[in-house]
Amino acid sequence: MAIVRWCSGYLAGADSEDSAHWWATCRSLVPGVGAQGGDVEQLVHAGQTADGTGLIINSSRGILYASSSIDYATIARAETLKLRDTINRFRHRI
Repeated sequence: MAIVRWCSGYLAGADSEDSAHWWATCRSLVPGVGAQGGDVEQLVHAGQTADGTGLIINSSRGILYASSSIDYATIARAETLKLRDTINRFRHRI
């Protein structure tokens, strides 16, 4: 009988280096990117799974408070796309 390691997920802040060993084997919800200053490059390199996925990166404040003016939707979308592009720049399949 084979033993299968199963993990439903993990939550760790983007600056939580002690948790990096979990990231490679589990899906991980990672707040702390954006306004809180988490390092996207370091996070993606430490946390992606072998197929280049595994991270659910959250950036609430950086997007929700991108602007308080009438152009909020446009600026929030631009911030969202900028974060997506930054994440994808550092992703790679192992």
